[in-house]
Parts: sequence; C-alpha cells; structure tokens
Amino acid sequence: MSVSPGVRWHSDRPTSLARGGFKTGTAVSLMLEARNVVLKEPIQITFNREKRGTNTAFATHQRALSAGTRADSYLLHFDPSGNVGHSDGRVRFDRRILGVIARGDQLVASDKTLGHLGTRYSAIGDERGLDDPSAPPDVISFVSTDSIAIRFSPQGKGFDQIRILVAAD
Repeated sequence: MSVSPGVRWHSDRPTSLARGGFKTGTAVSLMLEARNVVLKEPIQITFNREKRGTNTAFATHQRALSAGTRADSYLLHFDPSGNVGHSDGRVRFDRRILGVIARGDQLVASDKTLGHLGTRYSAIGDERGLDDPSAPPDVISFVSTDSIAIRFSPQGKGFDQIRILVAAD
C-alpha cells in the first residue's frame, strides 16, 4: 500500500473515531480496521466501480457485497483541528478494491462487521460519510481498480469517513 502526502497512515487505531475523538490535523488519516473478514451476510456498499462521486451522487446508491466475500477493511477519517482548507490525497492498495462505503447510514450499519472491535464509532449516520450537498462537496474518485483519490472539505455538519474494502490476501 502507498499513500500520497495528503494522507497519513496510522498503524495504531485510536480508541474513538466518533466526532472530536480523533483529530487529524490537516491530513486525512488511514487505518486498518479489520483483516480477512468473511461476510456472513450481504453488506450494503455505496459503490464499487464509479469513476467519481459526491454525497449528492451517492444519496440513493446501494449496492451489496455478497455473503462469503473476504475483505480487509480500511477507514479514511478526516476531522481537522484548527482552520484548514480541503485535504486531497490518494491511496493505492496492493490488491483490488471491492467497494467503498461512503454513506453515513451504511457506515453505521457496517461498524459491527467491518469496524475495529476496540474502537468507538459515532452511531449518528448524519455525522459520518460524505458532507451534505450544502457544503463544498467531498469527492471520491476511482483512479484504477486498486487506487482511490479523495478530496475532503472541513465544512459541513459532521466529519468525513469512508470505509474502503479491499480483497483479502
């Protein structure tokens, strides 16, 4: 895996990824949540091969990964401290991206299965995911089957989180 300068890798997971629980400064934080999870039931994802999207584009998107899928779960988290502008970054994995969860309701629904067991997450879906359309838009773009680009804005009513599911090795 490789990350651009706008993304900071965290090998230690914070105890809280709820609002205000883990400030990221000016960069987006990336962390491994769970490894080699076998889905016992289908799980809703926001998209799997879209080229570009914002919260408005994803508001009604629902796709699913089927039961039996094996995945590693990574979380991109942006809760800036201080007065910062947007944050841009890229993440390239050494395996194929299976899907991205970018909607707050889907993040909350998948926390138990794909989140890190020792981490507290916000149970309020409106706080998570991509910002609402009234704010400068957050944008997610697939660069290739194993690479994603993001632009997160600090404005909006919550903080930014997306869950990236990668094929388990």
